[in-house]
Formats: sequence, C-alpha cells, structure tokens
Amino acid sequence: MDKKGLQAIFLQTMPVMAGYVSLGIAFGILLKEAGYGVLWAFGMGTLIYAGASQFLCVTLLMAHASLLQVAILVFVLNFRHFFYGLGMITRYKGEGRRRPYLIYALTDETFALLSAGKPPEGVSRSDFYFWTSFLDQCYWVLGSVVGSLAGSLITFDTTGLDFAMTALFAVLVVEQWYTAGDHRPALIGLGISVLALRIFGADNFLIPALVVICILLLILPEKQPGSTASDAAAGAQANELGNAQQAAGTQAEKIGDTQQAAGPKARITAETETEEKAQITAETETEEKSQITAETGTEDKIQITDKAETEEKTQMTEKLLLTEEEAMDHDENL
Repeated sequence: MDKKGLQAIFLQTMPVMAGYVSLGIAFGILLKEAGYGVLWAFGMGTLIYAGASQFLCVTLLMAHASLLQVAILVFVLNFRHFFYGLGMITRYKGEGRRRPYLIYALTDETFALLSAGKPPEGVSRSDFYFWTSFLDQCYWVLGSVVGSLAGSLITFDTTGLDFAMTALFAVLVVEQWYTAGDHRPALIGLGISVLALRIFGADNFLIPALVVICILLLILPEKQPGSTASDAAAGAQANELGNAQQAAGTQAEKIGDTQQAAGPKARITAETETEEKAQITAETETEEKSQITAETGTEDKIQITDKAETEEKTQMTEKLLLTEEEAMDHDENL
C-alpha cells in the first residue's frame, strides 16, 4: 500500500486517536500511581489491549487478586466482543496470516470503523482492516506510555476528552441510519437497550441487552424490497440500469445484424473482384499469345518469301546460263 492510502486511513482513524490517546494517558497515570512503571504500561497496552479491562487490572493488581479472579472478571467484562466477532466472521475470511491479529485487535471503536467505514480509493479491503486495527492499537499504546512517563507534567484539565469516543459512535450511528435501507435493527437495539437499562441498571444492562438483541436479529425476517422510499429509489435505479443494459444489448444486436448482412456482400464483392482479375489476366495472356503468334507468323512469312525469291533468282540464273551455252553451241556449229 502506498503512502497516500495510509494517510487516508489515518484520517479515518483520527477520532479514535483523540479518544484513545486521552484515555491511554489516564490509564498510564493511574498505573504509575499504583507503582508500576512505563514497561508495564507498554506491555499491558501491547499484550492486553482492552481499555476497560486494563483499568480493571490496575485495581486487581493493587488488591493482589488471583489469576482465576482476574480471568473471570475480564471474561465477563469483554464478553461483548463475542458479538462483535460474529459480525466480522465473513469480513475476516481469507485474511491469511493477518487474521489472528485482526481478531485480537478488535475493539469497540475498531469494530465501528470496520463495519461502517469503506476502504479509501486505491486501498484493498485487507489493508484497510489491518492498518485501521494497527493504528488504533498504536494510539492506545502511545497514550499509555505518555501517561506513564509524563502524566504528572500534564497540568491542564483533561475532563471530557474521553467523550470523543461517544461522539464517534454517535456519528457512525447517524451515518448508518441514512445509508441503511432497513432501520429495524437500529430500532430493536435502541428499544432493548433502554428496556435492559431500566431493568438491570447502568452497571449490568450491557450483556443481557446484547444477548436479546442478537436473538431477535437472528429470527428477524428479511425485509421485502420496496418497503421504503430508499428501496423504491434503489429499485428505480436498478430498472434504469436494466433498461440501459437492454438498450445497449439491442444496439449490439443491430450492429451484429449489420455485420452479418455485410458479410455476404463483402464475399460477393471479393468474388467479383477475383473474377475480374482472372478475366483481365486471361485477356492479357491471350493478347500476349496473339502478339507472339503474329510476330512469329510474320517472321516465318518473311523467311519463306526470302527463300522463294532466292530460288527464283537461282532458277533464272541457271536458265540464262543454259541459254548462253546453247547460243555458243549454235555458233560453233555454224
């Protein structure tokens, strides 16, 4: 992937950077106050990479909790990732060696970006998944290290910086609401979450709400096309596209018919040209033969004439000689 594509992905992850760096700094400060240095901050951000779980781990480390207690509490706290993973099974299919890391680096914010965002122009879907996940983790690790190293030097009030994450989710929800043709999943999620909040309270509503939402979405029948204005508009676009394709097909058929009709004409023209060339060649050969014959006959006639004249002259000479001999003999007799 080129530098331009990486810059485009970075711009898409800037809201996550704002939230992760600020929360990471808070985690680094808390970890530093608990007596753990920068290597702990870097190691937990790299190997655990779970914001809420890392804050919980600081408390568990200070309480000297057992590994079993830590495992159970972290599993319950991160159980929501099970539902995120279900939505990414088909997306991560075929990722090869990158797939284990993509599964490991799937956080709430990364899931939101990958499920709602689109790869920038010139960036493959695989690169988009990997670099979004990798940059998000880099933001978290950076914030944790900065908080551990220089957290005590930060004198300004950072209250409210973590609201960047809430704002990010709000923007993604609004964008999906306008782009999605079916709003039933969003309405179901909102209704079940409010109901679970009233029943279980703010500290315990998340897991029950996710379970009920997943069950309802699994049994929810598919939406019939044309039930909303967006579907109607999509159908109209599809019809226009189909008409355009049909018109293009008709034009292609006409072109094919024209080419097919032109085929016999071209063949007849070629045959006619061949016959004319053959006729011209035959006439030329005949003329040449006639000319040769005429020239040959003329030469023969000239030769015959010359021969005849020569014979006549010879005969006349012989006659003159005979006549002279006879005259001489007559004179002698006298």
